[in-house]
Amino acid sequence: MPVVVRLSPPPGFRPASHFRGFEHPGCGSSIAVVELPGPLHEALRSWTDAELDRRGMKLLSRTQHDGAPLMALAQRTPEGCWLKWVLGREVRDRTVLITAMCPLGLGDELGPALHESLLTAECDFSEPASAPAAPASPVTELTLAAEFNGQCCYTGSGRWPVESPGEPRLVIGHMTWPLPVEQLRDATESRLTHMAGFAVERIIDSRTLQLGDAAGWQAQASGRHVDSQTELLALAATVVQLGEVIACSGWADAGSSDSFLRAARQMIGALRFVPAIEAPH
Repeated sequence: MPVVVRLSPPPGFRPASHFRGFEHPGCGSSIAVVELPGPLHEALRSWTDAELDRRGMKLLSRTQHDGAPLMALAQRTPEGCWLKWVLGREVRDRTVLITAMCPLGLGDELGPALHESLLTAECDFSEPASAPAAPASPVTELTLAAEFNGQCCYTGSGRWPVESPGEPRLVIGHMTWPLPVEQLRDATESRLTHMAGFAVERIIDSRTLQLGDAAGWQAQASGRHVDSQTELLALAATVVQLGEVIACSGWADAGSSDSFLRAARQMIGALRFVPAIEAPH
């Protein structure tokens, strides 16, 4: 049973169509809910200054609200600079992260309202009025392990989070900001270099994808896991169709790279057919 999150969004925000939360498309702002198995302290263990820096983020402040951590962050991405507020909750050994974000330039205007909205959040295990059906897993070596925030997470074992640094994993989801076609290559390669836990040694392939009426780019890189030094092959792809941007990224250890690439390419080939919160078939 999923954790139910209730909060009061700021004026102008509406239920999101591509992820669990609220959005204000007119100003590129959102409030998104991510639910993960395991206790909160485990989920936040990697939120060190060094790891945040690797992901282009800087911790601005960390406070407590009703015993829950509330963090303010700044993040730089290829698409722009953002302000984020993250509230962490733990409900029966499950972690709930509620993230509010807006463009840096709108921080003074929207920041206080987003911050106050997070403070109204309540979490429990009440059955929602209409829970979405779980997406189907593709018939490949990768199995759907989790779905949150409009993203589908596939792993070799079917468990999330994974237990081994080199276990194949692939995350597919909709991006919540527009991406011009001419920026596909830079955005895709940047995703490889900013992938948490992965240190790029070299990009070994970067090319356009042939996807009919959709524009796409795919890149591969060799590297190592930052903690275990396991040799990894990483893959990232970005697809744009009718203004929708779908992104995927993941890796596998060198010994599993052939089967991982075969499964990942099959799924990437179907990306343009993926509705907002469904998995590829």
